[in-house]
Amino acid sequence: MLESCMEALKKGLITQDDYDTAKKTFLRCQQLSVGLQVGMVAKSELEGIKEDFRKAIGQPLSAGGVVEPFPTSGDEKDAPAEEEEDELKDLPLKPSPRVTSRPVSVSAPPKPTPESLKSPSSASNEDVGGVFKAREGAKSISGIRVAQNVVDAFEDMKHKKKYRYLVYEINLAAGLVVLQTTGARDAEYDEFTESLPDADCRYCIYDYDYTNDDGCKFNKFVFVMWSPDISTIKTKMLYASTKEYLRDCLDGIGIELQATDISEIDADSMYDRVRAVMTRK
Repeated sequence: MLESCMEALKKGLITQDDYDTAKKTFLRCQQLSVGLQVGMVAKSELEGIKEDFRKAIGQPLSAGGVVEPFPTSGDEKDAPAEEEEDELKDLPLKPSPRVTSRPVSVSAPPKPTPESLKSPSSASNEDVGGVFKAREGAKSISGIRVAQNVVDAFEDMKHKKKYRYLVYEINLAAGLVVLQTTGARDAEYDEFTESLPDADCRYCIYDYDYTNDDGCKFNKFVFVMWSPDISTIKTKMLYASTKEYLRDCLDGIGIELQATDISEIDADSMYDRVRAVMTRK
């Protein structure tokens, strides 16, 4: 859909504002789809959300010739890509109406219980210590919050040099980002990369020691968004929509990187990427 809109923008058939509106609408639909799949949007609320959205853009529910962009509550399969392209070619290109942002009602994450506040894959399986109180104004798009032990571990890394690396995961049962793995201060770099799952996303922080070409030594906390290509779209969207909120809770991150394959953050690649950022500064 966005490719078609971009082509229309290049040909002057729609304005930049129209394209921006289409892009925001497309992203909102993806968020609703993920919310429906992970249970943050109730099926009973979906029709109401769709109706409110159409009213906002002046389009009734029974309007003909409108491509349905919203997720459904059933298990319908997506149409083949070729058929979708043919349908898009038949649609008239015309300026899109300006969309007024409206709040979406979503179900709150399940209330944490003593049992659910434990990370299922944590080596120590310790209590996460409650929910961290983020700064005023910080919002999580996904509704996922941050456990206190996430922030406590990072503070120990910064001030006590207790860990070399930290790995965080999203615990859906608790509705929290929780601490999964800690790396000892003398841990080898390969231990960090080997701790990352092949088909699931994670957030990581690595306490990186860097020496530049002049022999000057620097220490940087590198935040890594681990999002392997073979992880599910639902998981990627969930982690992506929670990342900024998590970053807001962690004060002192120096560099942020994203990786979809281990080769992008092996020892040599990490050095090159950190060096590129440091040189650019």
